[in-house]
This record gives sequence, C-alpha cells and structure tokens, in this order.
Amino acid sequence: MDYLMDKDMDLAVEDGDFLRGEAGDRNELAHLVTAPGDWKQYPELGADLARQLNDEAGGNLYRAVADSMGRDGYRVKGARISDGKLRVDAEDQDA
Repeated sequence: MDYLMDKDMDLAVEDGDFLRGEAGDRNELAHLVTAPGDWKQYPELGADLARQLNDEAGGNLYRAVADSMGRDGYRVKGARISDGKLRVDAEDQDA
C-alpha cells in the first residue's frame, strides 16, 4: 500500500486522513518529475525529467529513467519521446 498523491503531486487527503492504495501510474510519474535528493528517505530516486529534456548533450534520458525506476523495483525496457510525449515501457517487478 502506498500513500496516494493527487493530480498536483501532493499527498491526497480525505476527511483529514492520508489516502492509501495502489499508486499505479502516479508512482511512475513521481520518478520522472522528481530529481535525486527530492525524496528524503530515498535520495537516489528521481529521473529529473525537466533537466534531461533541457540537456543539450542529450542521450541520458533512458539511463536516468531506468536508474531511478530500477531502484524501486521496475524493469525499464525503453524510454523515448514520440509525437511530443514521453513513452516509458516498464513493468513493476514487485507486482
């Protein structure tokens, strides 16, 4: 069970309690938009997508996504930008 996030990536709260459940796609999104050091308990997590997209050298997107998500039990088969959208092919090894 995970603590759930709302659409703004804040902790979801209902009736004064944090919501828990299966994070699903939100967990994957959190890996992409956060940077290493953003998570106190797991400082190595985060692909820092904004920096990866603005990196003139390029080529590190797959490695950053695979490294961050791999540390959390995902197997990343691919990550690419297609038609202006990021496509990540990954599966949760814990599921």
